[in-house]
Amino acid sequence: MHSLRPPRSLLLILVLVFGVFAPSLANGFAMDDVPLAQSVDFSMDPKGVPDEVIHGWRAPWWYFGKRYWEGTPNNSVLYRPVTVLSFAWTYNSVSGPFFRQEREALPHHLLNVLLHCFAVYLVWWMVRDLKLPSFSALACAALFGLHAIHSEVVAGIVGRAELLSFIFGLWGTLVFVRGRTIAAGLLLFLAFCSKESALAWAPFLPCYLLARRWLDGGSCTLAEVLQPEARRIAVVLGVALLLFFVVRYVGIRDVTGDALFSYDQNPLAHVTVGVRLLTAVKLLGYGFVKCLAPFWLYSLYGPGAVTIVDSAADPGFLGAIVGLTGWLVAGLWFAKRVPLLFLSMAAFLGFSFITSNLPLVIGTVFGERLFYMPSLGVCLLPILLADLLPDRGRRTLLVMLAAWAAVSAVVIVARNGAWKDSATLFIGDADRLPESADLQAKAGYMYRDVRRDSDRALEYFTRCVDRDPEFAGTWASIARIWGGERKNLKLAEKYYKRALDSKYIESSGAEDRTIQDYLMVLITSKQLTKAGAYASQVLARKPAHLFALIAAVDYCGRQTGSARGKFVENAVRLEPQNPDFVLLHAMVRYESTGARDLRQSEQIATKLAWALPKAHFGVLSAETRLRSRLYLGDTLKSIGKNRDALAVFEHLLADESIVGETRAQIESTVRELRK
Repeated sequence: MHSLRPPRSLLLILVLVFGVFAPSLANGFAMDDVPLAQSVDFSMDPKGVPDEVIHGWRAPWWYFGKRYWEGTPNNSVLYRPVTVLSFAWTYNSVSGPFFRQEREALPHHLLNVLLHCFAVYLVWWMVRDLKLPSFSALACAALFGLHAIHSEVVAGIVGRAELLSFIFGLWGTLVFVRGRTIAAGLLLFLAFCSKESALAWAPFLPCYLLARRWLDGGSCTLAEVLQPEARRIAVVLGVALLLFFVVRYVGIRDVTGDALFSYDQNPLAHVTVGVRLLTAVKLLGYGFVKCLAPFWLYSLYGPGAVTIVDSAADPGFLGAIVGLTGWLVAGLWFAKRVPLLFLSMAAFLGFSFITSNLPLVIGTVFGERLFYMPSLGVCLLPILLADLLPDRGRRTLLVMLAAWAAVSAVVIVARNGAWKDSATLFIGDADRLPESADLQAKAGYMYRDVRRDSDRALEYFTRCVDRDPEFAGTWASIARIWGGERKNLKLAEKYYKRALDSKYIESSGAEDRTIQDYLMVLITSKQLTKAGAYASQVLARKPAHLFALIAAVDYCGRQTGSARGKFVENAVRLEPQNPDFVLLHAMVRYESTGARDLRQSEQIATKLAWALPKAHFGVLSAETRLRSRLYLGDTLKSIGKNRDALAVFEHLLADESIVGETRAQIESTVRELRK
């Protein structure tokens, strides 16, 4: 058994790997780091609100009862408690006590770089465990450590999920072959709880045992290799998998509703199964090419950058299916004679299968981070090739690999800076990959929300919808710019309507707010009948849309007492503490009973007095604002609270916009109350 003590040459490789990723230590939080790893949430309050998952010490088992996106609006059922636990422990043990908030991300980045270095060590250990020459182990470790496709995983904090799932999975596999059954089971369980795609380590374990035995010179059958270890394999994998699925069920059991994948995240969620499979195969082939030549890297792809394949005659699909199938068949056919080919095939295809969109739709159409584990299979190929070449060919191969590693290292250094923050990342990548509609949209959001430049934001938003006109959220963002600082309600109405007409508005996550903003534009531009009619249309399919309920009650339901009463009752039932609904409900009761019944009047006055200071009068009509105060004054007068009633009516008189007969009636009431 080979010593696990790293030789000096490996230490030099690890120092080099650390050095090329070290610039990432200057980065902050970018993309998904912000909602998942940052200790303070700035989305609702500019001063920040402590993240309940990250901020503060909790018992380790608490995290195993929570889903990955706990505490965010994302309804995803992803389950990665070990990864989230690592975020929380890093903050509470290092970032929080010893670093200012603006440098909070540094320990997270340092941990990612160190974890990647440990992963490189495990790759070296694996190749040595396969009884391959020391040079082969060092070469494979160097290729894996300096592989540029790993930039996103290491430089982006949430890449921790990939790092931990790889480390625990490979470590568990290696200690299994050393006879440490309990440790192997625990490590594999931790891998599964780091990221769901780590489940691929379960079938990889027997594949590794087969390759290891065949590389050792045996021509044993599957049964001869696996049968002696069958009981241990069953115990380790069975217990780890069972425990994972149990704790996962506990963690996600309270999630209600489906997490719809938006079109911009994954257009494959919105096509037929056949089209999805064709496109997924092509993208898997593209991922393999990326692993061979990781020199053009981007944070997002999505519509525009990804071409949907709807025919088996597509050249990209044909190339991918021929190449991948050929690798699969060759790996299986020559498994005993060329075990390393079998193992490389098992690593790439096995680890990429779950996240390829082939077995099921996932949250992204393509991501470079998804090839951290599969790239191991690609890094094994040069070792295999070196064994087949003569000495002169090996020297040529070595020169080529050194050149590849040098170029890849340069790419890594450049990509470290790209992940400085979300604005730097999205704007830079949007300019480098103009085909990606999603990147154009993200760059627009950065200019609008971070850099406060609406002109540049509008430029990128326009690029987005020019490349793909079905981006509902982007149309709505264009409408907000026109309806906000540019005060062009006509154009705002047009673009909101375009957003609502998108085929993918329902899954975009922007539908409810877009409906609200569209109704607000109609109300502001005095198109009250149109607002009421549209609100009623919305409620026919979304009866719990609160803003539509307000609009329907205030602008449509007012036309008939029964319709108004129906809308109001439904609204109050859904949101009993909503001041707008309480106000409207009290007004409906007043209009049906007047101020004749003392008990009714007391209840109505109490509700109106509570709701009036809290109501959102930017939403409610001017008529409702006036009548609600008149009703309050009248009910207070009817129950004998003349002083309070007088204060209400005098306040109304101070409003110079109230004129004509209404003002005369108020003045008469004031004179009566002053007597």
